[in-house]
Amino acid sequence: MLLLCNAPRTFPYQPYWADGISVGNFDNSTNWQELSGIATPNLDANSAWLWIESDSPANMIGGVSATNPATKFVLTLTGQTAMVDLEDITSVRFNGVNYLYGMDMGNNGNGADSRGSGIDMRIFRIVEPTITGSNISTSNFIEINAAFPGVNGPTLRDAESSFVDPVDGKLYIIIKRDAVQKVYSLAFANQIAGATQTLVYEGAMTSLPESRTVALTTTPCYAVSACMSKSGKEILVKNYSGIYYFPRVLGTDTVIQALQKALVSVSYVGGGTLPTPKTSHPNAEPQGEGVCFDFNDQDYFTNSEYNSTEGSSATAYPMFRYERLAKAPTTATFQDGVSPTAGYTGTVTTYIWGTNPDTDRSAETTFVVDFTSGNPTDDRRGLVKWDLSSIPTTARVVSAYIEMYISAEGQGIKAYRMLVPWVASSTFNTLVGGVNNDGVKASVAESFRNGINLDTVTATMWKTNALVADVQFWVSNPSLNQGLLMKGLDESAGGDGMQFDSKAGTTASRRPKLVIKYV
Repeated sequence: MLLLCNAPRTFPYQPYWADGISVGNFDNSTNWQELSGIATPNLDANSAWLWIESDSPANMIGGVSATNPATKFVLTLTGQTAMVDLEDITSVRFNGVNYLYGMDMGNNGNGADSRGSGIDMRIFRIVEPTITGSNISTSNFIEINAAFPGVNGPTLRDAESSFVDPVDGKLYIIIKRDAVQKVYSLAFANQIAGATQTLVYEGAMTSLPESRTVALTTTPCYAVSACMSKSGKEILVKNYSGIYYFPRVLGTDTVIQALQKALVSVSYVGGGTLPTPKTSHPNAEPQGEGVCFDFNDQDYFTNSEYNSTEGSSATAYPMFRYERLAKAPTTATFQDGVSPTAGYTGTVTTYIWGTNPDTDRSAETTFVVDFTSGNPTDDRRGLVKWDLSSIPTTARVVSAYIEMYISAEGQGIKAYRMLVPWVASSTFNTLVGGVNNDGVKASVAESFRNGINLDTVTATMWKTNALVADVQFWVSNPSLNQGLLMKGLDESAGGDGMQFDSKAGTTASRRPKLVIKYV
């Protein structure tokens, strides 16, 4: 259930959220494809909206409906200086005034003087206008030139994460690429137009895990977005692979002290990949770039850049909302020979191959996923399921992920919920012509796919977030739990399939694993 905004709470607030649920798709037209930041409004009249920005090809500030991101508008800053690389947007209510901050601070090339002589970034501080639902404009803003200090400056001058403390109006910036995540600030009194302001070095925050952009060869990233709650008591910092929660006790913790606390990872279904890779996404958020709390400081939202090669399309370019939970969920893990106990044998795996239509594959130590369009001799489809009957049928699933060990590389898989019964010894013929996502044997709608190209990746556990709706269906309807059909992602001529360790794999820790959190 939701914690209502007027419900009595003690601090720290509960740092528990359900996995993200898509609230709709963004417009995928050209100027809306690199959505790098998202911010909650502070003006009461704007409570149904979210502020958002895009950095390419046009640096653009706009907004979307919090319940239907296809409903959008553009905010024009009348007379602004041309932006170089707008990489974040943040907001605050301070001294009774509602502000937006457009952060022109991207610097992929790490060049000095990226906005002019001695200027590392340009900050557009805007008095938040009333949203009408249509395109709007304002001249009520100032431009603030800022530079990193000469001492304790960053190694790489690239930043994408910012937030403003509602207690004193101080703006904070977290460096993106340095392995030590340095934090800088600009006091409200120094947020003035004219002479370039020097940022103050606050210190180094607790190191986030390394993550990378979608291409595996690109520069590691550590922080791509951040937000502070309107109360000033909670901070979220995001990299491409996860989101981390930092509580702050007002009157006791400074902001940098809060950011130096131990990492607390929160639920996140979105994008990117660790270098090996070990994470993926089920809902076309391949390069998650933004995070913000909702208007009531309860749930949070994330957004992604558009990436067609990783599954983004006009119908798969979602914004996610993560519901705050009232208590910590229970975690249940299912893996043969390991968990819930060493005696668990509830996993079932096999693959279906028309070339040998009567062969039982259940004893093989790997199961194969390979599909080449027009080449049925290379069409092998994996099946996997877990016995989840130990979870109460009344449980509400809030998070789920799958891990499988890649024993032979390939470009990846896409998965669909199976609709018909099958067992470990099932074959192409016992399933009467094999299986397909035809709405009869398996769902037409895709449950998930790997979020990055897995080609050349092998000998590692691959992790992907499962679709919560599928796992909820299995928990609520144990007799209808038929698991997943997995098809090869590469359907080209000579397509590249892959192999995973199966239930019969000799190393228990490499067998298919399903982890579920529920309340």
